Order: sequence, then structure tokens, then C-alpha cells
Amino acid sequence: MDLPNIYPYIINDPGEGTQAKRRSYCCIIDHLTPIFKNADLYDELAKVENLLKEYADAQREDPKKIEVLKSLIWKAICEANLDKDLNVKKEEVFVNFENFLEKLHNYLDELRDTMINDRLHIIGKPPEGDDLIEFLVQLTRLPNREVPSLRECILKVWEYDYDELLKNRGKILPHFKGKTGGKIIQEAHKTALSLIKELEEKNFSVEAINDIVKKYFGKLDIELDKVLRYICRDLIVNIRKTAEEIDATLKALSGKFILPGPSGAPTRGQADILPTGRNFYSVDPLQIPTPSAWEIGKRLAEELIEKSLKETKKYPSNIGMILWGTGTMRTKGEDVAEIFYLMGVKPRWAKGSGRIEGLEIISLE
Repeated sequence: MDLPNIYPYIINDPGEGTQAKRRSYCCIIDHLTPIFKNADLYDELAKVENLLKEYADAQREDPKKIEVLKSLIWKAICEANLDKDLNVKKEEVFVNFENFLEKLHNYLDELRDTMINDRLHIIGKPPEGDDLIEFLVQLTRLPNREVPSLRECILKVWEYDYDELLKNRGKILPHFKGKTGGKIIQEAHKTALSLIKELEEKNFSVEAINDIVKKYFGKLDIELDKVLRYICRDLIVNIRKTAEEIDATLKALSGKFILPGPSGAPTRGQADILPTGRNFYSVDPLQIPTPSAWEIGKRLAEELIEKSLKETKKYPSNIGMILWGTGTMRTKGEDVAEIFYLMGVKPRWAKGSGRIEGLEIISLE
């Protein structure tokens, strides 16, 4: 009836939150997501990785150990159920063990680099210390509108192509300097954590950026400077406003107006939707897909085509896709972007507002 419904809700679930608005006329007080970090490898998976390191050492220094290590690696793989994940059997693995190791490295690196949440968010409490550093790295893992990806900036300074590294996680190409693509990505992630740690020690001062970048890379970089300034001037300020989640709740209980705000997944190229403590709205249809969703949608489409070529030896003639409203709200249109890309068109965004003015045909080349 006329009883007010004040509803704290996580910012990255606009689909469900919108249902609460429609069903019970609630006033949302959105709150921050849990802290995100890389999954890394542990327990049985860590054991497999350690054996793989021993195997690589044996190839260089003690080839007699190789046959023994092959058996130990296979046993550890079965204990970790990786044989089921990779859908392989012992006989086919041992026919070409080196090819299998490349596939295994690729899979383990994907697992290690998967973003997962860590613990629950406490209403009104912004992340601090190592949690804050990890969260900032994950918030800038993808580009945020015109702000580039921190990870990709680091890799560019090192003169690597990120897409090439992703495609060769388990391979060592000549210009990879004796490392797999996955290992190089892992080093970029660790470097990003170290950079943000030093920024934190300087209280996220913009004036400290040049000295820190020179220390790590020996030179300045425009793109890297841009993302670090974004962290210092925008992200850290908005994360510290997490305390407003409690303030907004108390204001709502006093019958006062709650500011509206956007919603979505901050770690999917949407860090600009922060701060929390707002009465979120679900989506602006004129901004679907966003530039970051477009980049992910392109990758999804390319992976779909590659999978078809691998499994059927030909391009797909028809593709059916299910488009969910809640998923579109959360990702800001990754599936829509994939559909556009498969159709051969791309959005044209207006400068400043980020709204889509129309579509452009992608050239045949």
C-alpha cells in the first residue's frame, strides 16, 4: 500500500533491481560490489603448475626426468579433474605431449586470470589497503569510455599486442622472450598492482604519476598517464564516497529525496557509474552498446566464428542468439555488440554523451 519500501541493492544487478521497483515501488539504495581479484591457482591446480615448471626445467637441464614427470603431470591433472575439463584421455595426450602442454598452459592461464569476487561488501565501508589496490586494478582492466585499459597500456609500453597474447596464452613465440603469452599477461597484472600500490603510498597524488611511470618503464607514456590520472582524480574519489550508502539510507528513512544514478557492472568498463548510494535506474537504451561492450562483443563474435571453423571447417551460415534484458542491463550491451559485429556493422557514438548516433558498415577488407 503506502508503506515506503527502502531497498539496498547491489549496483551490478539492475535487472533484478528494476523488478523490485515495478513490483513493490521500492526506492533503491545501491551499494558497491564485493572486491574483485584474480582467481589465481591453488590446491590441486597449483600442484599441476609446479610440475609444469619442473618439466620445463628438466627439458633444459635434466632430460632424464622428462618421462617420469609426464606420468606425474598426468596424475596431477586427473586429481584436479582437468582431464574432464579439457575432455582428453591419457592415450591421446601422450601421443603428442608438447601440444597437450600448450593447451593445458592456455587453460590454466585463463583460470588464473579469471576475475572473481572476494568476500561480501559491507554497506557504507569503502575498500582499503590491498583490497583497494586490487579493486582499482580490476576496475581499469577494461577501457572505461575514452580512458584506456591499464593492463593494455602496460603491455603496449612493453611492445606487446594484447590480442596476440590472449590468443597465445600457452605458446612461446619468438618475440615473447622465452615466455608464454599467459605469463606476460600475468606479469602485466602484477606490475599494475605495484603501480597502484605506489600511487596509494603517495595518497593518489597526480603529481607523483610521472616519477612512478619513469621508475617502472624508463619513459613517460600518454595513454598510461591518462588511466593513472583517471584513477587519482575520479575513481578513488568515487570509491571513497561509498560511505554515502549509509547516508542515503538514513535520508530515505527520513522521507528525503535520494539522488538517481546509473547501474551496471563497474568492472566491465563501467567504472564511471560510481559512486554508489543512489536510487539506480536500469539502462539508457541510446547508449547500448557502450564502447567497452563493443570491444568485448567483437571478441565474443570472433571466438564464435573461430569455434565454428575449428569444429565444422566452415563459417556458420546461421546464428541464433538469445538476448536477455537483465544481461543487457548488466553488461551494457555485450550481446547486442556481438550481433552488430556478426551483421557487419558498428555503432557510431556521439562525443561527450556516449549516445549512439547511428551504425556504420564495416568494410569487407
